[in-house]
Amino acid sequence: MEDIELKINEIKTERAEYNLTIPLPMNEENIEELKKEFKRFFNSEIDQEYLNFLKICNGLEENGFTIFSSNNHIVNKVYYGIFENNEFFYEQDEEDKKYILYATSGQDFFVFNKENSHYELLDRYSGDVYKKYSSFNEMLLYILKLMLNEEID
Repeated sequence: MEDIELKINEIKTERAEYNLTIPLPMNEENIEELKKEFKRFFNSEIDQEYLNFLKICNGLEENGFTIFSSNNHIVNKVYYGIFENNEFFYEQDEEDKKYILYATSGQDFFVFNKENSHYELLDRYSGDVYKKYSSFNEMLLYILKLMLNEEID
């Protein structure tokens, strides 16, 4: 988690140069409510690592990548909530319900595949799996590095 916090702080520092901020962390009062809604919506427990991310910043968008927040909201016609984005995702193809969509970029979906319990990077158009991650944090760190235009291993 330390690496993740460092990367988020780098984004925060870069934004401060332009008088921009990152989203505020999720407050403790709403966590139990989120856990219940997550279980109801996805028929799955919320990943503790995703919850830890939300406690640092409740969603994040940078350089064309969006990591979804706990709450549904729209800014400049962009939907940021995890539930509304998954609703749209599932409307495209019923088979997509095997995934929990956590983040997107122009051509990529970052998901948890509930059938095989893998975090995966999917091509938005073909659905091909480009990369598998061992945990949410591994996937999150990958996204944060891309947000910072860093080299990826």
